[in-house]
Amino acid sequence: MVIVIPAYEPDHHLVKMVENLIYYTNYPIVIVNDGSSEDKKVIFDRLRSFVDVINHPANLGKGEAMKTGLKYIQKQFPFEDGVVFIDADGQHSIEDMEKVIEAFYLNQGALIIGSREFTGKIPIKSLIGNKITRLIFKILSKVAVSDTQTGLRAVSTKYIPMLLEIEGERYEYEMNMLLTFAKEKIKIAEVSIETIYEDSSNSTSHFRAVKDSIRIYSVIFKFMTSSAVSALLDYVLFIFLISLFAGIQSSLSVIVCNIFARVVSAITNYNLNKKCVFKSNNDNRSYGIKYAVLAIGILCANSLILYVLTNLMFIPAAIAKIVTEILLFFVSFLIQQRFIFTRKVNQQSI
Repeated sequence: MVIVIPAYEPDHHLVKMVENLIYYTNYPIVIVNDGSSEDKKVIFDRLRSFVDVINHPANLGKGEAMKTGLKYIQKQFPFEDGVVFIDADGQHSIEDMEKVIEAFYLNQGALIIGSREFTGKIPIKSLIGNKITRLIFKILSKVAVSDTQTGLRAVSTKYIPMLLEIEGERYEYEMNMLLTFAKEKIKIAEVSIETIYEDSSNSTSHFRAVKDSIRIYSVIFKFMTSSAVSALLDYVLFIFLISLFAGIQSSLSVIVCNIFARVVSAITNYNLNKKCVFKSNNDNRSYGIKYAVLAIGILCANSLILYVLTNLMFIPAAIAKIVTEILLFFVSFLIQQRFIFTRKVNQQSI
């Protein structure tokens, strides 16, 4: 087991934690200095005599620091069986780290995360942020995790090739790691740990509420954008065709106009999701066949719902179209994210 500590602009908490780790444990320790300022050099120089310190030339982000630590373990500790990540700001105790490591050996092959209990005086942005990411993670993965933002986690070194392929430079990397393990159907086990904050504003954390939240939620944001563009194209084209054939008094005219508009928007949506949203690396034939099946299924459901709303419930076509698209939005997202635009990842044999 190797301890990896990503560190950016650390203070006395890092020094104290390393001293405790050296005194109470025998694990190798790797610290990744993620481009901290020059005045922090004295801290890393002090620790360099006792642990391995790797320096980034600039601040690349926590995700990149974690990956740097993993690459270092591949080369310098090839026979170690696991890696445990722990934050540099003093939010994790040695006792909790040991609990996570113990769970690692009791759950071979699983990703172990130290889940904070969030009791007592918790910074409001941390509490709200975790609740939101927990909900989004469950929607995306169908896996319930109580703390998606915890930095205390242990994982087998056999997953390092896979971990290095996961996208993300900053805090979004930790969320993407969970999503990848859930998608690969690898067990995620939780260990309850203490919630430790320096103060009510969590001043020791370098998490940027707006920028890092956007990165964490980027997949669903991009999907919503691509869906909005496609839906707008679909809606405008649908209304245009309805107006063009307004003189044709047939209940099927709505269905025909809807099918034509859906085909055009589906082609647009496919290309946007393939190139910009999911960035999958499966072959194009696999993409096309799966997406075609989904598109046909969504089209049938779309047309059926639209027919019911307009001909049986007598809702105006323009309003019925909006209601139908909203109903099918999340269905489409979950199917595309989990079954169509998946990413093939490499991992050593388990």
